[in-house]
Amino acid sequence: MKWYVALGRKLGTTRWFPRFARHWLGATDLAIHTLSRGRFALSPRAFHVGILHTTGAQTGKTRRVPLYFGSLDGDLIVAASNYGTGTVPGWAFNLRREPVAKVELEGRAISVRAREAQPAERKRLWQVLDDVFPAYAAYRQRVDGIPLFVLEPFDSAR
Repeated sequence: MKWYVALGRKLGTTRWFPRFARHWLGATDLAIHTLSRGRFALSPRAFHVGILHTTGAQTGKTRRVPLYFGSLDGDLIVAASNYGTGTVPGWAFNLRREPVAKVELEGRAISVRAREAQPAERKRLWQVLDDVFPAYAAYRQRVDGIPLFVLEPFDSAR
């Protein structure tokens, strides 16, 4: 494992880093991704970081947020963990209001339809996400009921 992956995973399990990172990591990652036209991000590719495009629940404007993505049976999986701080991030409310979204991942733009994970599938989905970013286990110890979303790709040309 590369040193920066090990460091990122270790930092993610600390109590102070998520609170600190919540205010600057996402914005910095998004800026680097935008300026490099998707070629670079602050978070290493090993973390499977992509950009989720949602429609603002209150504003109707396009919102972009970098997230860790898991993959299972052709679907993408994301956790609305907000760095384990106990608050639900705005993008989760956006997906609940308008489930059609777009994901930029590994140089591809993917149209998706979001649904919240059912209780029966949460354990399996968390196993996938823990492989992507093991700090999620620490987040779940601090916060109960972190929302999980399954993003089902579809052909937007239809």
